[in-house]
Amino acid sequence: MKICNDLVEIKMGRKKYEFKNLILNNYLKRFAEKQLDMSGNRNFLKSIRLNYCFFKFDEPITNLNENTELTFEDFDICAVDGAKTIIQDLSEGGCSIKYTYEFDWVMWDYNKHTATDNFISNYYGKKVTAIGFFTHWLENASNKACAVLDTSNYNIYLQENQGITITRKDIITSDALFWSSNKEITGPLHLAPIGGTPLLEQKEEWDVGYTIITKPQRTYGILNMIGFSNFINEINEEITVNLLNPTISEKNELSFDSIENYYNENSLYSSNTLYPGEVYAERENYKYVVFKYKVYQEVVYVEKNENGEYEQQYIVTDTGAYYLQSIEIKKYGLSNLKIKYERSLKNV
Repeated sequence: MKICNDLVEIKMGRKKYEFKNLILNNYLKRFAEKQLDMSGNRNFLKSIRLNYCFFKFDEPITNLNENTELTFEDFDICAVDGAKTIIQDLSEGGCSIKYTYEFDWVMWDYNKHTATDNFISNYYGKKVTAIGFFTHWLENASNKACAVLDTSNYNIYLQENQGITITRKDIITSDALFWSSNKEITGPLHLAPIGGTPLLEQKEEWDVGYTIITKPQRTYGILNMIGFSNFINEINEEITVNLLNPTISEKNELSFDSIENYYNENSLYSSNTLYPGEVYAERENYKYVVFKYKVYQEVVYVEKNENGEYEQQYIVTDTGAYYLQSIEIKKYGLSNLKIKYERSLKNV
């Protein structure tokens, strides 16, 4: 998997600035974790949706690099309502996603530890030195930045009566071949920050004669099996992922124990990069190593609490749908399987 930050655009009044930002290792690691995580779409600490935009004023953030870990304490304000719009285009090769943030909503001030709709006026005339992108605005030490833009070398200042709009566009790609059991699943959901099209209807009955319909929650993919095939629309010799002891390294690699090519009673291994990369085998064995992702959706239901009040609850439900990603086998050997998550060379 590769991610490229295609654009960060800042509009302040009539002025417009265009940049590319730094993708942090924390964000790459989340992509690896996300495809193994069954907690659903509501765990913001493991989310890959960059819903929040933070501003840092006056003092620059020093020594920024790929391994830098930034929290709310490194910034001054955030729009707590999150991105105004998110547009995602999912395809077989990955997805592109565009976020639009506006700073005319309620601000959270991390210096005052509170929110109001006029705090941004306290920062008029101040220089914007950094912009951070997070999955939540909460003051939580585990809530770390996924990307950051250093603007300390540019004269960008907040000015009264100037609207502020930030737009970012990311492109996330995989070289694996894609096939889905459901036409509504148009691409690898584990790479899609806002997930995929809901497949299950959300309809719940409360008391007799009263029915509510809840907005459907989006779907996501969890890596379930690894196996072999001669075709991209099937999987043979399936092995449950948990039996292969998946681990995530500091180099943002998702690794598995060696997997045996049962077709020829030989073994299979990958290079250091699986997406994209090569998987090696010999003679007339299977053509592909295949990764099977089960598709889950959060289903909302309503129940009474101990006070007799109705509350919405969320459960993770298997939709019965799945999709496959296949990597061609070219040579023979023995090693661990690895999926590497990295920045595109186009990113700066």
